Amino acid sequence: MGFGSPEQVEATETALKRALIHGWQELLLQVECQQKDGFNRAQIFGNGVGIWNGKRQFELEKQQVRAMLEALDQASFARMPVVFQDAPASQGPVSTARGVRCQIQLELDATAKRAAQLPGQSASEKFLQLAVRLLEISRAAGGTTVRHLDEGLESIARGELAAETLHVSSQRKPSRGDSDPQGWLLELNGRVVESRSFTPEDGYGAPMRLELTDQALQTLAKRLVELSPRSLPQRLASDAYETLAFELLQYRRRVETARPGGPAPEVERQRRERVARALDVMRDLHLRVVAEGVSTTPNLAR
Repeated sequence: MGFGSPEQVEATETALKRALIHGWQELLLQVECQQKDGFNRAQIFGNGVGIWNGKRQFELEKQQVRAMLEALDQASFARMPVVFQDAPASQGPVSTARGVRCQIQLELDATAKRAAQLPGQSASEKFLQLAVRLLEISRAAGGTTVRHLDEGLESIARGELAAETLHVSSQRKPSRGDSDPQGWLLELNGRVVESRSFTPEDGYGAPMRLELTDQALQTLAKRLVELSPRSLPQRLASDAYETLAFELLQYRRRVETARPGGPAPEVERQRRERVARALDVMRDLHLRVVAEGVSTTPNLAR
């Protein structure tokens, strides 16, 4: 179903009304809009955790999240077009790179709906007022920020910063003849980890998914803090292609390896040891997902 198909409109309307009466299981609301003080963006998760402009974590009470859903329902958000414009609306994705004036996207209990206002197109005051209302609730919530990546990980380890602020990805792709044939492709979004095994002979295995407990996530963050990810080298030599990337609020760090061109000097060896320890943390997480997770591949057997 597309974002604006009749089936999706009905499904979103039903999901909103059900959520207002019975609550919700899964929720992600994203609002971005050009305002007087610049382009503002808020992400709100179902547990009330929010992120303002990618830089600050805030928290909403359940009734505040419910008030947002009520505003969406009262504004008939489900029936708004995908794009407010004079020409027929496209069903494709709308990118802020194209100059979106305002955009709201809702994912609610297996339904999804998006509406966007582009510059120079016919204004929808009802839509813009809705977006401003949602942003006002988010802006007023205050919140927490951190000074750098390592401090953010420390805050997660102490349970002060929410899991939703963290994204980690890692890949190890050994080649044939590598002394260590174990590889993986891993993504951690908040508490949810999805990972796939890789070997040079068999390629990628089926994706596996695991949701970490708060304690498991905090333990992972503690291990990562000890390695000071923000000071890891960005490129270095290795016999296998490996990547490790961190995103926490506005902070980013990416490590990538390439095949060595010759013997590594002592400083390169020390740099490699630090990255190897970080990759060991990812290996341990991957193996845990494989052992305890569930397959995300649909079972097509009849």
